[in-house]
Amino acid sequence: MVPSYSTWMRDWAFHTIGVVVADWSCGGPHVNPGVTACMWSLGKCGTLQAAVHVGAQLAGGLVAFPLLQLISDLTGQTRLGGPEYKHVDDDGLKKAAFDEFMAMLLLCVTVFVVNWEPPKKLQKHPAFYWVKQSLTGFAIRGLIVNFGAAGPAINPALGTTWAIYSTGSWPTETQHYMVYWAASIAGGWAAALLYTLYKPSSTFFGQKLTGGGKAKKA
Repeated sequence: MVPSYSTWMRDWAFHTIGVVVADWSCGGPHVNPGVTACMWSLGKCGTLQAAVHVGAQLAGGLVAFPLLQLISDLTGQTRLGGPEYKHVDDDGLKKAAFDEFMAMLLLCVTVFVVNWEPPKKLQKHPAFYWVKQSLTGFAIRGLIVNFGAAGPAINPALGTTWAIYSTGSWPTETQHYMVYWAASIAGGWAAALLYTLYKPSSTFFGQKLTGGGKAKKA
């Protein structure tokens, strides 16, 4: 079911506000293990830093869900929901994994396009920050609407911490990790691979793909 225009715009506005608040309050965090995996493969963060990011992302979800549910209950709002994949058959599994893969790939491409590729002069414009964050929120809403077979999560930590909150235990189904972790991380790596092919100066796991050889150490 396609959401109405008013619902779409409301959700986009909330997403944009959330993106801005997270960015301003935390100094531009990854927020998402799939994005962290992408940046790690591009050499934008080291292995230890990536591990710390992912651990913090999981911890954030474990704290956020009960806290937000408490706020929701105290204010009489609708109870929280979250991304859930219920395995029925292989076709459903393939569809869910494909959606999470594509959503993560396109999310990372959006990050590249709106954050890295605009001309430096444009990036210095006072309005640029608000434009790029609004575009990011717009893209996320589009991904949620169009790639929803697994919720969607578009964030491995979100999928897993919701499962822990809603069931009281860590998920044990292999399919959960195939959909929310393997597919999402593969999507992030696919985006990094495409970026490396597009940008000759960049590297993918330390390798230049269009010029040959390893990256030069500073």
